[in-house]
Amino acid sequence: NNLNPLHYVNPLEFRPERWLEGTDQYVKQTPFLFIPFSGGKRNCIGQHLAMMETQAAIIYLLKTYKINKVEGYKMKLVQRFLAEPLDPFNFILEKIVN
Repeated sequence: NNLNPLHYVNPLEFRPERWLEGTDQYVKQTPFLFIPFSGGKRNCIGQHLAMMETQAAIIYLLKTYKINKVEGYKMKLVQRFLAEPLDPFNFILEKIVN
């Protein structure tokens, strides 16, 4: 699909502007035309390794540091795709001494 002239003007040329709406190169695409790391036969072969590495990094972070919120910070949640803080979460990392 990425090289298909039915979907892209000059598909073999490097043109990042084709992804920007409002440019003359933009072609309105179907939502699933370009999903490089998604499912299917061309999904990313390293996605499971990346997930395991991310989990290991988070575990290391949580075992090594204590997360303290900044004094006076009040978290207000807003519902977008998921619940998330309305304002940036202000915190201080304190190294745990064994």
